[in-house]
Amino acid sequence: MPGPFHPLARRVFYGWVVVAAAFLCMFVSFGVAYSFGTFFEPLRDEFAANRGAVSLVFALTGFLYFGLGAATGPLADRYGPRAVCMAGAAAFFAGLLVASRAQAVWQVYLSYSLFVGSGVAACYVPSIAAVQRWFVRRRAFASGIAVSGIGLGTIVVPPISSALIDAYGWRTAMVLTGIAAGVLGGVAAWALERSPAELGLRPDGGDALSRPPSGEAGPEPGLPGLGVGEAVRTKAFAWLYAAGVLATAPVFLALGHIVPYGQDEGLSLAQASLGLTGIGIGSMVGRLLLSPFGDRLGRRTAYGASIVGMAVLTYVWFAVPLSSVPALVLWGALFGSAYGAFVALSPTLMADYFGTRAVSSVIGVFYTAAGVGALAGPWLGGVIYDAADSYRPAILAAALSATLGALAVWRSPSPEAVRAESSPRTRSGRAAESA
Repeated sequence: MPGPFHPLARRVFYGWVVVAAAFLCMFVSFGVAYSFGTFFEPLRDEFAANRGAVSLVFALTGFLYFGLGAATGPLADRYGPRAVCMAGAAAFFAGLLVASRAQAVWQVYLSYSLFVGSGVAACYVPSIAAVQRWFVRRRAFASGIAVSGIGLGTIVVPPISSALIDAYGWRTAMVLTGIAAGVLGGVAAWALERSPAELGLRPDGGDALSRPPSGEAGPEPGLPGLGVGEAVRTKAFAWLYAAGVLATAPVFLALGHIVPYGQDEGLSLAQASLGLTGIGIGSMVGRLLLSPFGDRLGRRTAYGASIVGMAVLTYVWFAVPLSSVPALVLWGALFGSAYGAFVALSPTLMADYFGTRAVSSVIGVFYTAAGVGALAGPWLGGVIYDAADSYRPAILAAALSATLGALAVWRSPSPEAVRAESSPRTRSGRAAESA
């Protein structure tokens, strides 16, 4: 089905429309998900739950939206990103509406966690994978713009959510958020397009020699790279997967607990939520200004450096109490810068290592690593807090986790080595030797 924005392809390279659509998908998806910190204390008070139980809401959400990428990626390869992201927009609306009627915390798991987690998975992997197919030379730059929607959503949505909770209560705030997310997510999904070949174009704006047959579905076998099964069996994928798990845990500890941490330090809900705003501002910087250096310095090197930055700043969080608004926001902005570059470079790394033939599927499987980290970070942070009555042990564990993640990146083979190993010439040579 033709998209409503296809006429723009006559005036501008449609890849930039895809980038804008992916940006809006990220804004909606992660604006909703990362505003959870503003609901943390209201949910705890409403259901008389401990921090471990409430943290599990966010932990399950993160686990699902990264873990389900292994399903939404192949679905996008088969049916296109537009249909899958439309389903995600519907999930936001339904999940937040049902969660607003919850009478026990387990009902929040089955509504908010399940539907918001599924909605993010349906929007995130398909939209960011689409961007990879539209660009080669400026892939990190285009991806950085797209995922900066995550940063803007983290800046804009939590303060709005906090204001809505203060004005109308958490239940009405969820309903209003669900309506806005459903509408904006649907508009963004409608503008997405699977690949430049669908419009008779090539990556970066070149004219294609021919258009694919109308209604063509499934992965594009003519594109260079490995299939998903081949990619996940490589040593490089194993090391990068380990890095993804270890580096994501401290990110989600911060995103899930920075607001209650700030409140423990004596700040109000509105003041503590500015910690998320700081992370959002910093992540915009990381995505737009830092991640493009990956195109010059090497995306693997830049990816490892971003994890080192997160590790250093988590050690700072352990050593220095963030007990004032300026300290909380400054730390959030610095941490967000490293985290933003990390997120922007992740999908480009998959395309660099394994090509674009099944890029949605490869990215989807890779993001299950982030799902494990997203489950472990906030949930264990809450459990450790309940046991120690302090966030310090959890913060130290998160810093050590990020350190190990950086080491895993350096242990991985280079993209050039993986491409050489998997080239047809190398494979045929090995087959001849074995014969």
